[in-house]
Amino acid sequence: MPPPAGGDDPDADAAPSCSGSADEGEPPERALPNGDLYTGQWRGAVPHGAGKYLWADGCMYEGEWRRGKATGRGRFSWPSGATYEGEFLDGFMHGAGTYVGAAGDTYRGAWAKNLEHGAGEKRYANGDRYDGEWRAGLPDGCGRYAWREGTEYAGGWRAGLIHGRGALVWANGNRYDGGWEGGRPRGQGTFRWADGSLYVGFWGREAPGGAVHQKGVYYPSPAAADSSPRARDPREVFARELPECVRSGTEAQSALTSLRSLKWLMRSVSGRGSSSSGRSNGSGGSLVHFWGSDGEVKCDLGDDWRRRSVREGRGLPPLSPAPAPHLANIAPLRVSKRQGVTIAKGHKNYELMLNLQLGIRHAVGKQGQAILDLKSSAFDPKEKVWTKFPPEGSKYTPPHNSCDFKWKDYCPKVFRTLRKLFKVDPADYMLSLCGDDALRELSSPGKSGSFFYLTNDDRYMIKTMKKAEVKMLLKMLPAYYNHVRAFEDTLVTKFFGLHCVKPGAHQKKVRFVIMGNLFCSDHTIHRRFDLKGSSLGRITDKPPAEIDEYTTLKDLDLNFIFRLQKQWYQEFQRQVDKDCEFLEQEKIMDYSLLVGVHFRGAIDMDGEKPATPRLSRWDREHFRSDPNRWSKIKLGANMLSRAELTTRKNDSDVFGEPTGEYCDVILYFGIIDILQDYDIGKRLEHAYKSFQHAVGKQGPITLDLKSSAFDPKEKVWTRFPPEGSKYTPPHSSCDFKWKDYCPQLICSGLNLRTLRKLFKVDAADYMLSLCGDQALRELSSPGKSGSFFYLTSNDQYMIKTMKKSEVKIFLKMLRAYYNHVRAFENTLVTKFFGLHCVKLAGANQKKVRFVIMGNLFCSDYSIHRRFDLKGSSLGRTTDKPQTEIDEYTTLKDLDLNFIFRLQKHWYQEFQRQVDRDCEFLEQENIMDYSLLVGVHFRDTRDRLLTGGSFDSDSGRGSSPHLSRGDTDPNRLAKIKLGSNMPLRAERTIRKTDSEPQIIGEPTGEFYDVVLYFGIIDILQDYDISKKLEHAYKSFQYDPTSISAVDPKQYSRRFRDFVFKSFQEEKFDL
Repeated sequence: MPPPAGGDDPDADAAPSCSGSADEGEPPERALPNGDLYTGQWRGAVPHGAGKYLWADGCMYEGEWRRGKATGRGRFSWPSGATYEGEFLDGFMHGAGTYVGAAGDTYRGAWAKNLEHGAGEKRYANGDRYDGEWRAGLPDGCGRYAWREGTEYAGGWRAGLIHGRGALVWANGNRYDGGWEGGRPRGQGTFRWADGSLYVGFWGREAPGGAVHQKGVYYPSPAAADSSPRARDPREVFARELPECVRSGTEAQSALTSLRSLKWLMRSVSGRGSSSSGRSNGSGGSLVHFWGSDGEVKCDLGDDWRRRSVREGRGLPPLSPAPAPHLANIAPLRVSKRQGVTIAKGHKNYELMLNLQLGIRHAVGKQGQAILDLKSSAFDPKEKVWTKFPPEGSKYTPPHNSCDFKWKDYCPKVFRTLRKLFKVDPADYMLSLCGDDALRELSSPGKSGSFFYLTNDDRYMIKTMKKAEVKMLLKMLPAYYNHVRAFEDTLVTKFFGLHCVKPGAHQKKVRFVIMGNLFCSDHTIHRRFDLKGSSLGRITDKPPAEIDEYTTLKDLDLNFIFRLQKQWYQEFQRQVDKDCEFLEQEKIMDYSLLVGVHFRGAIDMDGEKPATPRLSRWDREHFRSDPNRWSKIKLGANMLSRAELTTRKNDSDVFGEPTGEYCDVILYFGIIDILQDYDIGKRLEHAYKSFQHAVGKQGPITLDLKSSAFDPKEKVWTRFPPEGSKYTPPHSSCDFKWKDYCPQLICSGLNLRTLRKLFKVDAADYMLSLCGDQALRELSSPGKSGSFFYLTSNDQYMIKTMKKSEVKIFLKMLRAYYNHVRAFENTLVTKFFGLHCVKLAGANQKKVRFVIMGNLFCSDYSIHRRFDLKGSSLGRTTDKPQTEIDEYTTLKDLDLNFIFRLQKHWYQEFQRQVDRDCEFLEQENIMDYSLLVGVHFRDTRDRLLTGGSFDSDSGRGSSPHLSRGDTDPNRLAKIKLGSNMPLRAERTIRKTDSEPQIIGEPTGEFYDVVLYFGIIDILQDYDISKKLEHAYKSFQYDPTSISAVDPKQYSRRFRDFVFKSFQEEKFDL
């Protein structure tokens, strides 16, 4: 091809230019033969900066461009009159923006890939209005919808339909509060007519004919009872009025800006800037012309595409794979041969490979079913099994062609269960490691001296280990097991087995661990980085010409910032925090984030074969859950992202400055090398290097680092003036200030954050319970703290005012509390959902600090008796006479006259959880806590509410409700430790009031009960005041009878008392 006019090299990049044209003297306006017109700034040969593009069909975009794509602030208009003004990204409406439809629909809020996504408000042309959360173009989350005729709904949504907890108020005054599913009432709910009549019931699935199935109780108002003696049915209202309560439709646009996204292709053409006329493509359709980086590029789309009505969000299919920009800055990409050396016969480690495969086949093949609730003995380092493998075989091992060797399994039950947690199929696992295909030996990518082996399918990696590493793994194994069990998306290395081989009498033991291979992928990993966050020695020593896809680069080699989508970035932050906290608690350091990068536009050496197709069709289905495109995407694997190129001003800088130049990538990453603790060797290394280099740039660092989310100073003050502000709504109350403590951990508006998510609290339900139309109820304080207590109208949540000292204790223990409740789902300690402070306007007004907790006694059953149990006797009895005791009286230890008998598996779980919770409180120096117990007597003949005698009934020895086990799945599903537990209570009696034993003697009289219990008052530490109280009372009373004792002694006494009050049921119920 002859060179273009002017002698320019067609393959050379034009110098970046933000002036009016790519070349001097060239006009800033360019017209295409198909009638399109662009006016604006250029960089090289593509639009870059401010510009206006006018399509021949009347569509127009005016705003910011970056490398040929609409990116930044801009305005897009359609011939119909519809407009969008706001943020763009890569040609998509993405960010904050306002859309005004031709028919009058208006949406203001967040966008993602041409779809409403995030918080936003939409006003429909027919007068309807929705304000709340969106997902993929549909209401999803918490929101409020108001119909034009006056009906209004506030609550949960899913995929554009009413779903979750919410309240629907009709214009005529009728109202429904309760559960919804798919736009229909589901679950418990209350229907209230405008005249005050009430229906309380349960709504089920639709009956034949489309009617809503329900059962409940009708309560007429006095006025309704006089005028309408028959019970009214809310189904009549739903059948008549619910079909009208649907979301208004949305107009579709025939072409969006993403459909017009310019796909710049690296092709050489003759000439720059001038366009040739369109040519026939052989199919009767015209060509749509776009610019490329080196001139005009023709893309055969055809006129049919122009006429097609496309829903919002549909992007163009890829025109051709473009090379990833700026890869030459780190090293040229080239396809290498398969990694590693196949271990064939004659290899020095061939016998070792056979031993490994024989041992793994034997270990996996003989193991039984995995059990999630492992006993502590399973984690015992001594829990290891030696097996001898003679060549001729034995009773337990097959004959083989290798040498005589011995095989050891460490903690086999634990690793069997870990494989189950990681969803590893045993047959697939055994075939990958022990199939006919040989392993491949890799060179060690680090300085540990370990050998690495890959399975033929790249799924598993075997690493040889030092004895110290084996000890470290066994030491941290219980915590590791709890961590990966609690967090399915953990990024820490996945361990599948820990073994040892001893080939012969004079041969050394070879210890090794089996791990998952992070880079097992259908995509080629073009670059891999080992990142620690330090700079000393963190650069590869290879020249650029020798760097290939198997070279492990380091911190100072990294010249990209990886841009994740918002939801993935938030999940990434949360998981890294969780994983680092776990490693910090285990005193682990020197670990790395291993990152593998696949450049989506990369091509092979011949420049013909694309590495992977681009994902560019962002329609509604692909955005939400396309099984072919999205099923394999998860945190740390197969993640679509953009990489922004960076440049360093100084060689010592860990991070470079972003350049604004992007390429599309797929990422794989995880945390590796987690078996190095901060031992004496690392401490000496740290001390030595501190004399030579800045501490902040070292690899080994100290472990006493606090997460900012747990910082007591992490609090946010917000002012609420009555007239409202930019961030707060107007209200009818006085001026006040509001503070959130640790908002990243506990609360953030309507978003479910950490603790509430751990406790499975629905955001809409939480908001409606605390902030609904029904007022809170104030309770009298049941203790001596002087705190005020408030209950929500549905009894689900309790608000307690707190002293400043209690707030300090709570914030001090918050990190440990968070880790504890995260690790133990069935914990009995109080569930905290939020910590806040209110200060009314005025200099003399005091701050009111309060915590939001779960109410233990939120139940369908009446709580007939409640006990506050500490395990001490001094002053532990009620001062009320027997005739004044009612269901709201809190009784104490010496008032307890029952032993509660739990079924065997519940009793064992109860013992385990009480031990865990007491150990946690003991470690946090907490004492004076209680076990709060609520008892519902299932037989009304037990005359407890009137303070009467315990009249035992001979026919009640085994209640029909509890005997032989309750098999109703709906009722069993609600039973969990500490809540809704059916059991038997055996009456006890004390011989004398002065008897030192708190627990009385059993009488053999049983009562069928439903029990609720949990550990409360966990914010009292053993401070100086409690120590003085202990010293003073010890002079007057038996030291074992007072509650103010050392936390260790308190924990031991509390457990001893609780395990006597709760005992195992001796009979099979």
